[in-house]
Amino acid sequence: NKRNGYETTVGKKWKRSCFKFIKMYKIKFLIIIFFSILNSYSRKKNEFNFLKEKFFQLQNNPDSALIYVNKIIKLSKPNELAFGFVTKKYILTLKDSSYNEEDYNFHINENLKKIKPNHKTYDELSIIYNIIGHIEKNKNRLNNSLKHYLQAKDYAQKTNNLKQLAKIKISLALNLNELNQFDKAIKECKDVNEIIKKLDLNNFDYNLLQNTNINTLGTIYFKKYEFNPKINIKYSDSAIIEFSKIYKNTKDEIFLAQASYSLGSLFLIKKQFDNANYHYLKCIDIYTKLEFTDRVNRAKFNYYLNNFEKGDYKIAKKGFLKILKNKNKEID
Repeated sequence: NKRNGYETTVGKKWKRSCFKFIKMYKIKFLIIIFFSILNSYSRKKNEFNFLKEKFFQLQNNPDSALIYVNKIIKLSKPNELAFGFVTKKYILTLKDSSYNEEDYNFHINENLKKIKPNHKTYDELSIIYNIIGHIEKNKNRLNNSLKHYLQAKDYAQKTNNLKQLAKIKISLALNLNELNQFDKAIKECKDVNEIIKKLDLNNFDYNLLQNTNINTLGTIYFKKYEFNPKINIKYSDSAIIEFSKIYKNTKDEIFLAQASYSLGSLFLIKKQFDNANYHYLKCIDIYTKLEFTDRVNRAKFNYYLNNFEKGDYKIAKKGFLKILKNKNKEID
């Protein structure tokens, strides 16, 4: 019995050790499963953020951006799918590709319905509605685009996302400008100037936002002047001041070319032909380096038109005949 009792005690200890061993490894196993699920979720989340960032980096290069957008559409969450379908629709609109708009609208709206607006989703909803605004604006449905920009602005304000708010206000200003609501558009740009002062941005982001806003404000002043030159004469000077700031603020060739083109056009309208020639030639030089063929042709057309208005018919005639050889139907 003593022996049996001894053996029973050992058996109990052995059982307890086994249970402890199993329990310990069961917990470890559950921890491993938990972390593998967590890693999988984190990987998917990081994948979406990576693809989304790639879209924003490449949005001016539609063919490249489309590669990443097509990958987003293969993801599963409503916010990912809503973003994927809206960005693909945006790219197809930019490319002027034919597509079934109703089909894209269905997918976008169905996934947007599944996203509950709250502090976790406001920023993403703001981005999506801002892109819908771009699509509607590109299709010249200006009242629709205005409605979506305002919705995007509302979501950005809820989280006080100043960088996103500044971008939306610039979009909103351009939209209001197209609707000839110039004073409201000017106010949006002036609001952006105040927002930029509060932002902690690196030099690249700061300069990009600032120059975009300067260019936008100059464009609005230009259109307000053009809308009624006699009454709004002072706005031509305001536009010149804004576009000239670009020359001082940046070495970015796209901004410099845009500013040169706008200044050339302003001076053409004001019949200051030598000034117009100076800026058009600068613009042509930059766009030629960038290999932006369509923009080069447009700038050249305006340069030759300026010389025609100036009375330099030989330059104008020779230039127009050169342009005709490029077989650009719109310019022909």
